[in-house]
Amino acid sequence: MKAKIFLPILLLLGGFMLFQACKSSKDSASKDTVYSCPMHPEMKGKKGDHCSTCKMVMTKSDMSEMGCCPMHKECVGKAGTKCPKCSMPMDHPVQVYSCPMHPDQKGKKGDHCPKCQMELKQVTPMKGQG
Repeated sequence: MKAKIFLPILLLLGGFMLFQACKSSKDSASKDTVYSCPMHPEMKGKKGDHCSTCKMVMTKSDMSEMGCCPMHKECVGKAGTKCPKCSMPMDHPVQVYSCPMHPDQKGKKGDHCPKCQMELKQVTPMKGQG
């Protein structure tokens, strides 16, 4: 009699634990951490990468906090801070440029890929991406 009750309870508990494990892995995957250079915030990469411009190690960053000047797109910084050239608030979304051949190489308009010297092209988000 006890075995008849024990097995369904055990299966129910196992299912609940499996559900929680799947839920937490989805939550962590949806909050992918973005890494950027402390000196060149437009340079993006993953944990352990180095900036191709100054060779500094990429640090965690939150793109929602980044902005650029509406007049000087090359000026990138924390959203709400002022542009060093014209003092306008840097609240426009950052425009990212990357190499067509090496998408991990990022920079600003006019930069060239350090690997193949191609001019970086503006990254346009695909449907479903921010």
